[in-house]
Amino acid sequence: MLESYLFSLTYLVFPIVIFSAYRKLGLSFREVSITNAVILSLLIFSYVGILPLYFYWDAYRYNIGVVDRTIILYIFFASFWAILSITLVFWVLRSVFPVPRRRVPAFNNSRSLTRLEVSLSTLIFMACVGVFLIYINSVNNVALFVAIFGGEQSIAAARSSMTNAYEGNYHWYRFFINDVAIFISYCFYANHLMKKSIVSRLMFFITFVGSCVFLLASAQKAPIIWYFLGLYLVYAIVMNEGHVHVKGTFFLILLGFSALIALYMVFMGVDAFFDAMKSIFSRAFAAGISASYFYFEFFPAHKDYLLGSSLPNPGGIFPFEPYQLTKELMAWRFPQDAERGVVGSSPTVFWGEAYANFSWIGIFFVPILMGMVIYCYHFLVYYLENTPFKVGLIAWLVIFFRYVASTGFSSFVVNLTFFCFLVFVVVLIFISSRLRFKVIY
Repeated sequence: MLESYLFSLTYLVFPIVIFSAYRKLGLSFREVSITNAVILSLLIFSYVGILPLYFYWDAYRYNIGVVDRTIILYIFFASFWAILSITLVFWVLRSVFPVPRRRVPAFNNSRSLTRLEVSLSTLIFMACVGVFLIYINSVNNVALFVAIFGGEQSIAAARSSMTNAYEGNYHWYRFFINDVAIFISYCFYANHLMKKSIVSRLMFFITFVGSCVFLLASAQKAPIIWYFLGLYLVYAIVMNEGHVHVKGTFFLILLGFSALIALYMVFMGVDAFFDAMKSIFSRAFAAGISASYFYFEFFPAHKDYLLGSSLPNPGGIFPFEPYQLTKELMAWRFPQDAERGVVGSSPTVFWGEAYANFSWIGIFFVPILMGMVIYCYHFLVYYLENTPFKVGLIAWLVIFFRYVASTGFSSFVVNLTFFCFLVFVVVLIFISSRLRFKVIY
C-alpha cells in the first residue's frame, strides 16, 4: 500500500516539476522545436501509460502478461531518468549554445521558393511517385485494398508483407515514400502559406494527395496522423512565429482522434465505436512503454545482453550480423503470430535498446548521449536560410525525433537512411541555390 502511494505521488509530481522548470527557464512547450518534441513525446508515450500498467487498468496489457509490478517500477525509474537527464542536457546546452530569434523562420522573415527550387522539388516528388509504383507492383496484396474490399489474406498479413516481412530493401522504398515525399509536401505547403498563388496551391494539393496515398497504402494508422500534425507544425512556424495555439492544437487532437477511430474500424475490423476508443487509448499511451516490459523479461533471463550487436551494420562493414531485436522479441512473446506468417516487431522507448545491449549502464548513459545528439541537430538546423526548405526540414525533424518514445536509440545515432536524408536536403538546397549555401549567423 505504501509502495503504491509513493509511486502515485512521484508519478504525479514529476511532470509538474518538469513543466515548472520549463517556465522558470523562460521556455515554452508551445514552441515548435525538436527539443520540445522529444520531451513531450517521452512524457506522453513513455510516461503517461505507466500508471494504468501499474494499477492493471489496461485489460489488454494485463492479459498479455504485463503483471509484475516490480518490472513496471523498473520501467518507471528508467523513464523518469531518461526524461530528467535529457531535460537537463537540453537546459545546459541551450544556456551555452542558444538559438537567436533571427534564425527562427516566420512569415515576415522568410522568402518563398524560386522557380528553380519549385522545379527541382517537383521532379523529386515525381521520382517518389515512380518509386511508389515500383513498390506497389512488387507486393502481392496491397493492404489498403484488402482492408477496403476484402480478400483471402488478412489485413495484418498484408500489412506485414508490405513492411516488416517485405522481401527486399523496404527501408529504401520507405526513404522515398515516407521521408522525401513528405518533406517535399511540407515544403510546398510552407511555400503556399508564404506566396498564396494558384500554382503554389496546386503544387501543395498534388503532393498532399500523393502523400496520403503513400501513407495509407500499407494500412498503417499512425503515419497519416503524424503527416497531418506535421502540416499543422508548418502552419504554426510560418503563420504563428513558431508557436502552436491551444485552440488549434485541441482541434487537431479532436480531428486526429476521429480519424484514428475511423481507421481502426476499417483497418482493424473493430465494429464498436467504444471498442475503437479503448484500443486507441491503449495503443497511444501504453503500447510503446509496455513493450519495454518484455525487454526486462527477456534480458538476461532468456538471452545475454547484446553488447552492441543490435546496432545497424550498414554495408556489412563490421564483422557481425545485426540482431533483429524488435522482431526476435515479438516472435518470442507472440509465437502464434509467427506461425500465421505475420512478422511483427516490438519497438519501445529508446532506452529499451540501451538496456538490451548494456543493462542498466546503458539506461544511465545513453539518455545523456541522446540529449547531446538531439540538441546538436536542433542547433544546426537553424543556421539554414529562412525558406520553405528550412520550415519543411524543421517540421520533418520534429516528427522524426518524436520516435524517441517508440524506437531504439540506434535509429538516431547510427541510421544510414536518416543520414542520407540529411545529405539529400543539403544537396537540394545547395543545387537549388545555384551552388550557393546561405546561412544565418
